[in-house]
Amino acid sequence: MSEDKKFYSASSLAKRLGVEYSDLVRALLLSQYVMRGADRKLVLTDEGIAAGAKMGSSDKYGPFIQWPEGLNVDVELKTPTQNTKSVPQTSNNRNANTKNISSRTLAKRLNLDANYLNDIACVLGWASKASKVNGYLSTNLGLKEGISHGYSSKYNMAYLLFPHNILTYDKFNNCVEIFKHLELNNIGLYTGTVECVQTMAVDGHIVNSIYHCIIDNWLLFHGITHIINSRNPFPNTDFFLPELGLSIKFNMDESTESIPIVDETNGRMITFNPNNIIHIEEVMNKASFTLRI
Repeated sequence: MSEDKKFYSASSLAKRLGVEYSDLVRALLLSQYVMRGADRKLVLTDEGIAAGAKMGSSDKYGPFIQWPEGLNVDVELKTPTQNTKSVPQTSNNRNANTKNISSRTLAKRLNLDANYLNDIACVLGWASKASKVNGYLSTNLGLKEGISHGYSSKYNMAYLLFPHNILTYDKFNNCVEIFKHLELNNIGLYTGTVECVQTMAVDGHIVNSIYHCIIDNWLLFHGITHIINSRNPFPNTDFFLPELGLSIKFNMDESTESIPIVDETNGRMITFNPNNIIHIEEVMNKASFTLRI
C-alpha cells in the first residue's frame, strides 16, 4: 500500500491544497518538519521523516523534499490566495473565527513589555520556546484557548498571536498585573527578587508567586503528581512529589545562579530561587529519571 502513496514537491502540494507556497513553507517550519539550513534552504528533519516525507531528486532541480499525499499540517493563511476551498482549518478552538493580534500590538494596548507576554503565555502553559526556530510556539492548550502562532521568514522566528478577547481571560489578566509589577520594579522573570503575589496555576492551585506558578505548571504538564504546601516529609515545603519521594522548595531570598541539585542530607529536597529556576527543565528531567521509587 505504501508504494501506491503519492508524493509531491512543496510547490505542487501547495497547489493541491489551494494555498500559497509561502504559507505552506511557514506551516512546515512551524510543524518542525523542516528547518532552515545555513544557506536558507529547507532541510528535512526527523519530525518530517516521521510524518512521511522523504528526499527525492530531479535532473533539473537536484535534491528536493517530497511530501506525502494527506500530510498532516495546518496552514494558517498569511498571503492572499484566490483558491481557498480546500484550505485546512487551523484549529477547532472557541476563537477560530476571530482575527488574532500579535504580542507587540497587545503589549502596546496593555502598556507592557512585549517579551513579558511571551513569558505569561509560557507560565499559563499556552506556549513554549521553539526548538528548531527562534521564538515561541503555541501548545495544544494554547490552541484550545485561541492562541496561535505566525512565522517571519525574514528573521526565521515564530511569534505568538492572541485572540482579540484575551482581556476577558481572568488567568491572563492576573498574570498581566503580576508582570506589570515586575516591570515597574525592573525585575526580570528569572533575575532579582519579587514580593510574593498569589496567583493561580493552570490546575487551579493557588500558589504564592509567579515562580511557584512556573513550578506547578511544569509538574502539571509533565504529568507529575504533586501536593502543594505539604508538611510531610518536611515542614514548610512548597511541593511534595509522592511518586519521586521528592520535596521542592522555593527560596525567594537566595540569589545563587548555580544549577540546583537534589539534597539527600535528610531526605530528597530541591531548592529553587529566582536566579536558578531557569534550569527547571534540566533539573526536573534529571530528577524524574533518577529518583523513581
